[in-house]
Amino acid sequence: MVSSRVEVSSLGWRSELEKTAIRKAHEAVTMDSQGDYKSALKLYRETIEILMQLYTLTDNDSMKRVYLDRIREYQKRVEKLEGFMKRKEEVVYINKTEAKEGEDKWLQDVVLIEKPSVRWEDIINLEEAKKKLYVNVIFPTIRPDVYKLPWSTGILFYGPPGCGKTLLAAALANSIRATFYLVKASSVLSKWLGESEKNIARLFEHARRNSSSSEPAILFIDEVESIVGTHIYETGGESRARLQLQQEMDGLASKGRVEHVYVIAATNNPWLLPDSFLRRFEERLYVPPPDITARKKLFMYFTSKLSLKPPIYYDELARLTEGYSAHDIENICKDAFKMTIEEFFEQGDPMKGDPRPVSMEDLVKAIKNRGSSISRESLAKMEEWRRERGSA
Repeated sequence: MVSSRVEVSSLGWRSELEKTAIRKAHEAVTMDSQGDYKSALKLYRETIEILMQLYTLTDNDSMKRVYLDRIREYQKRVEKLEGFMKRKEEVVYINKTEAKEGEDKWLQDVVLIEKPSVRWEDIINLEEAKKKLYVNVIFPTIRPDVYKLPWSTGILFYGPPGCGKTLLAAALANSIRATFYLVKASSVLSKWLGESEKNIARLFEHARRNSSSSEPAILFIDEVESIVGTHIYETGGESRARLQLQQEMDGLASKGRVEHVYVIAATNNPWLLPDSFLRRFEERLYVPPPDITARKKLFMYFTSKLSLKPPIYYDELARLTEGYSAHDIENICKDAFKMTIEEFFEQGDPMKGDPRPVSMEDLVKAIKNRGSSISRESLAKMEEWRRERGSA
């Protein structure tokens, strides 16, 4: 009974906050339309502050997205009004996905620029990593004014392959509507042979030019050890590229201000990264293989789109896949489905009927046919590095 009263009280408090936020937002729009930008700014900021409280209070993902959209909308208007008051030319957002043909052509083949569609709910578990990304990127983007010290612009993801590093970066970009620069480090060096450092500088300049607090940029550098790792057969270009990347990262937080450009680097071999590079990353997030609970959820997630023949023993599937990555489990589910497809096309007329449902036997057979992509030796080495160097 006490619990019920507390819940009702909490809902009442949230309802009052929502009413206050709506009232202040209406007043802000009115002042804005009348040209009273100073009053409008004050009211917009108060509205954002209340919405942030509501965002923190609710556990409902749908409501969180609603509050987040409103916060971004008002934050964007605050920036424009500040521009008017300072008599600066208003920045017009140019849709980067519709750039003129030939513009920034040097980025082709090495960088994929996109607006990802990956959502947080598409990533099973990894809650600790998600929490760190909220604190280090999402909150500063929503409320940069409450951060009294410069926030982190460099984040390192490390862990075995296939465990969700790229998905985390893409979901982050989607959640804050950031432009996502997907950079393959190995391609950077091979495609930009002889001028890699020059083009790294151009890449960062492109991100700076097309970013703001309402439209941030995320540079996701996969296989980052290819650029910054020390190699035996270096030709000179690798060391210059390494130095240029470090200088560009330092420049993001220079002169007492922080750019809305975030560098997320990913590696399966963190022990190859030099100390000079590691210190640029205040946050180092371990992206581990899924534990037994996560493996069960992954099987449920990947088979949810398939026609299944009961019973499916998810606990047993999770037990059989100890040491497997999330990507391994996705491939196992695909393999099981392919078995039914192969049978279907071998029997009768494939233009009639449907494949049989996927069974528990299919999934077990797929597990036996596909080993883990993570070796025990590499995982042990990763855990050792985590204990020694994993914390920033």
